[in-house]
Order: sequence, then C-alpha cells, then structure tokens
Amino acid sequence: MKSSPAPFRRLRALLLTALVFSLSAAGHLLGGGILPGPGPAAVMFALLLQPVMLLTTRKLSFGALLAVLITGQAVLHQAFMVFSPMSHHGSMPGMQAMLAGHLAAAVVTAWFLSRSEAALWQLLAWLQPLVAVPVPAIIPARPPLVFIRNPLLVPSPWRNIPANSLRGPPERTAASPTQST
Repeated sequence: MKSSPAPFRRLRALLLTALVFSLSAAGHLLGGGILPGPGPAAVMFALLLQPVMLLTTRKLSFGALLAVLITGQAVLHQAFMVFSPMSHHGSMPGMQAMLAGHLAAAVVTAWFLSRSEAALWQLLAWLQPLVAVPVPAIIPARPPLVFIRNPLLVPSPWRNIPANSLRGPPERTAASPTQST
C-alpha cells in the first residue's frame, strides 16, 4: 500500500522526540534520579531523534505512537541510569509505581498525539484544494476547416440581391424631346 508523505515531518519528529524525552526525564526525576549533564542529554536526544524521524514518514496510529513512547521512555530511562551520577532504584513497590507512571503517561500522551495527528490530517485534506497547483488543461488541436464551394450546397453570399436592382445612382438619360420652345 502506497501512502502519501506525512506533512510537517521534521516538526512532528521533533515534537514526538521532545515528548518522549520529557516524559522519561520527568519519570526519572520523580523516581529520585538525577539527569545527566547537557552534553550527554543532547546526544541522547539526537540519537532518539533519528529513529523517530524514520517513523514519522507516515501517519502514526495510536498503537504506533504508544509503542514509540513506551520504547523511547524505556531506552532513555536506562540511558539516564547509566549516565547520571547516582542510581535511584529503590524497593519493588517504588519500581512498580514508577513503571505504572511511565505507562500511564505514555497512554495519555499517545491518545492526545493520535487525536492531534488525525486533526492535522483532516485540516490538510480540507485545505488541499486551496493550495493545489492547477494543472493546465490540454486543448486538442482542431483540424483546419476546409470549405468546399459547391453552388448546390452552399448558397452564394449575394443570394438576396436581385440581378436587376433598382437601387443605385440613376442612369444617364438624354434630354427629353418633348420640350417646347
């Protein structure tokens, strides 16, 4: 199945990457962790942006968005644990609460993103006739008209003028002989 390219691809990829990064960072901070410095965080963001850019070539469904959000949060969470100065793993109930928080945030965010994605596609479908480039119409060449002059079929343009018309200047006549002196 061939699909059209997604609109605003880079903007959508940046937005999705920023949301995944923000959700993961918020979960990591709420769990008691410390974020890595700006350098490693920028590298993580750039590394996450690459696969997200590939995924946003087409319209993303709720399931696809949910998978991207959960996978991205899991990968970033592990990267935050590796690159942050101190680990925050605590008891098992704390881990379950953190996992539930990550999943709930991913579900809510995926739902909002899928609704905004659908609204964006509907808006673009509605606006498409206004921005479509008109295609010039091809007018087929008409063969030259050939007139055949047949006196039986085509009447003469002088058909309404009688042959002995009384119209026109008077004829010259000689002086009449009946003049009296």
